Amino acid sequence: MAGLNPTERALVEKLGQKIFDWQRLAEEHFAVLRTDPNAYAEAWQRYAAKAPQIGTIPTRDKYEEHISLGEKLLEKECVTFYDHVEAANTLAYLCRLQLTLTSEFRWPVQKAIREYVTARHANHQYAFSHAVIPENPHPLLREFFGGRGPDTPTSSVPPAPPADEYPLVLPGQPFSWSDILQYPRESMLPTEVAFYKTNPGPLSELTFTTSGEMGDEAFRVSSFLTIGTEKIFYLVFADEGAEAVGYSNSDFFTLLGSSKRVITDGSK
Repeated sequence: MAGLNPTERALVEKLGQKIFDWQRLAEEHFAVLRTDPNAYAEAWQRYAAKAPQIGTIPTRDKYEEHISLGEKLLEKECVTFYDHVEAANTLAYLCRLQLTLTSEFRWPVQKAIREYVTARHANHQYAFSHAVIPENPHPLLREFFGGRGPDTPTSSVPPAPPADEYPLVLPGQPFSWSDILQYPRESMLPTEVAFYKTNPGPLSELTFTTSGEMGDEAFRVSSFLTIGTEKIFYLVFADEGAEAVGYSNSDFFTLLGSSKRVITDGSK
């Protein structure tokens, strides 16, 4: 934490630890939910019907009030799948609010908070789990991919799931451009993209960059959800906080095909 005064260093440790704890706890709730995708879908359907619009962020003067209410809600013991859905999404919301608040600090403090969280995750690895949909999927899961179940032929690319019926974001592990700028990059080959379509697991160990209308972006695969033969990939973007944004199978591999892989010691 070079260049920070004692007050700033204490702030970095306090907020960094809080964000890390929220992210880790959220993943523990999601791990419970992945054990029964049908029960998860039913609980999510109930939650989405009564929760505020997904992605809604209050005005700045309401941030502290919303954080306090969220922390109060987390004191409730989780017994049902609905309780776990509510807790997991509350934690993701709290992370989003707190990371947004850090933008009010000077840049060295913001950077130090992100580095603190990243270091905590690196030193306390969590065994992320992936869900596999059963043979009798919940109607919401069938609708997720245009009415197809796991046993239905995949003759066409399924539509992206409706944005109001699945989590747009999940908690992930943040990272920064400063983590990767020193490394070379190489364009993805069609054969590599084809390989990852059938073997997506190693993607979580890699970093990619892409160029578009908004300039250069870097991203990592935080997790993915398997539904029959299809997947939803959750991506964390550099310097954009801990939110992992969901991409459909088709959209993700289109993005990957136009990206470059960052060549680090662990990705050669």
